[in-house]
Amino acid sequence: MSDVTKLEAHFYVGGESSPLVVRALRGREAISELFQFEIDLHDMNASFDFDSIVGETAHVVVSWGTTERHFDGIVTHFEQLETSDEGAFYRATLAPRAILADLGTTYRVFSSITLPELIHSVLGEHGLTDVRLSLADSYSQRDVVQYGESDWALLSRWMEAEGIRYFFEHGANGHTLVITDAATTHENIDGETILSYRKEALDAGENVIGFEMAQRLVPAKVKVRDYALDDPRSAPEEEAHVESAGGISRLDFPARNAQKRLAALRLGHKKGRGKASTIRFVPGRMFQLDGHARTSYNDTWLLTGVEHEGTFVDGGKAAYRVSFETVPGKTSYRPERKTPWPRIFGAQMGTVTGPTGAEIHTDDKGRALVTFSWDSAGTEVWIPLSQVAASQGFGAVNLPRVGDAVLVEFLDGDPDRPVITGRMYNKVNVHPYTLPGNRTKTVFRDASSPGGEGYNELTFESAKGSEEIFLRAERNARTEVMNDATRHVRNDDALTVDGDRTLAVGGAITTTVGSDDSLTVTGARVVAVGANQTIDVTGDRLLEVAGDLDDVVEGDRSASVSGSDSLTVSGNATSTIEGNRIAQVTGYEVVSVSGSMVESISGDRQTIVEGQTFESHGSLTVCVTGETSYSYGGDMTLESSTIQKIGAPKIYIAAGTNLYLRALESITLEVGSSKLTVKDGQITVTNGGSEKVLSGDTIYLNC
Repeated sequence: MSDVTKLEAHFYVGGESSPLVVRALRGREAISELFQFEIDLHDMNASFDFDSIVGETAHVVVSWGTTERHFDGIVTHFEQLETSDEGAFYRATLAPRAILADLGTTYRVFSSITLPELIHSVLGEHGLTDVRLSLADSYSQRDVVQYGESDWALLSRWMEAEGIRYFFEHGANGHTLVITDAATTHENIDGETILSYRKEALDAGENVIGFEMAQRLVPAKVKVRDYALDDPRSAPEEEAHVESAGGISRLDFPARNAQKRLAALRLGHKKGRGKASTIRFVPGRMFQLDGHARTSYNDTWLLTGVEHEGTFVDGGKAAYRVSFETVPGKTSYRPERKTPWPRIFGAQMGTVTGPTGAEIHTDDKGRALVTFSWDSAGTEVWIPLSQVAASQGFGAVNLPRVGDAVLVEFLDGDPDRPVITGRMYNKVNVHPYTLPGNRTKTVFRDASSPGGEGYNELTFESAKGSEEIFLRAERNARTEVMNDATRHVRNDDALTVDGDRTLAVGGAITTTVGSDDSLTVTGARVVAVGANQTIDVTGDRLLEVAGDLDDVVEGDRSASVSGSDSLTVSGNATSTIEGNRIAQVTGYEVVSVSGSMVESISGDRQTIVEGQTFESHGSLTVCVTGETSYSYGGDMTLESSTIQKIGAPKIYIAAGTNLYLRALESITLEVGSSKLTVKDGQITVTNGGSEKVLSGDTIYLNC
């Protein structure tokens, strides 16, 4: 081992090649901690420019014989102590460059980012490039909120939550931040890994000069549960336990990664601490203890923290001692959760945002895109929306519009778990009705989108004496009732339809009117009845048609009139019957024609009269295009007050037995120039120019 008398240290700052004399060094470094060292210095220059030192890179080289230990960082604090003829005494504080990420605080949101991406992004903002990320686990994207905390606090709490540790490696060219999630992979210290236990043997070289061991109760089983906004029925739940370690159990909520959580809790189960005379102890490295009286201590140990104390006095006795903390080398190391998680209690104001031109913007989960006024980055984050009712395929849905002011609360106060719980009006988004004048109105109004020129509305007016429910549909309105619907209007009911109206009833329809019923149709009206139609009028019924009236009956038609039936036609009347027509009058029938009457029969006509009088006060013309046959069961009498004429090319009169012709004055038969005239008591025969009068009791013709 090296002789302790050869222990010395030098301090370099900035680009200076000449070191300052180190008189003493004190400090601590540990796993998942930012190291800090105080270095007491001496130099003959009593006028150092503090601006050229504070914030600059500094380097300490501690030499113990042929062994060197480097401490690298930046100067975060520099003070000048006493000054004398022998020079000036200074004190410098050294910390890692990562301390820059711990000096300020901010508020911002990182959207859809993995933890490795978050680490790279945040450290990159501070120019930290000497970083070695050794992460083997899988890390999903998430929204991460930084709320009133430093960048380093943000990274620390997330690394602690995910079981990620970090430490620093110092070398001649600087220091490197090592971030790893490997819980059981640890390197040994540089050089010889075995150190002997020699109580208070500082002068003998590198040794462990004190070692103590402690053990305490810790949970043996951890169960973690978390929220599951997407599916509450399958909320994440994990469990981890250690065999034969007792029955102490712990439930963490909300939390995940049970195995990592258990490892962090059990980190304090067995801890060792001690002192050593060495400069080679580094957190995150392992050494092997040898020579302890308790043989179980002679094992491999993982260094978790090291406190350094060295004195380097010119011409005096130098000394270097470390106090160390350790856990068994086989420990699955997960850092303890020390960094507090920020909490937001109460509501925050947010503004709904979306793509340019969008008025309503959401995703398949019904979330809204929101920005917070405190977010320095102005990041848009998807936030779930609390609704009046939300269940399995039913409930209420009302999405905020882009530009709306929303109230956001946080589950358990966790900034990473926001929920929109309300909305507020402001000078930009004003109430649908002015207040306080319309304070009795309860309004649900939804503007048309895009454009917002129209709206749907449901309003309840509660003013005494003016109570009203107002329902407005900007375009269409649909009502669907799966069973019965009842509507009771206790006073008047008015329905105004500016366009068409269609009523479709699958079953029967019954309308009862207690008083009068008036229907006015300014255009055409069509009534189609698939089966029978019955109109029952207890009093009179008046049908007035200003234009034409057509009755089309594809089947039979029957009209029954208990009283009289009167038809008045101001113009012409036409009756067309393609089949037979039977008119049956149990009493008498009168047909009165003021002008002419024409009866045209294309086929035969048969008139059977049991007793009839036919009287025509004007002219009567009967025109038959075919044959006409008259058959009389009794006598037939044709009478005319003047002349009765029968005209035809041929007239044939046949009598079955007798033909009787009777005239009161004369009967004349005339053919060409021949004529036979019969008068009372004589017969005159005319043939051309001759005439012969026959008289007497007996007249013989052609005898």
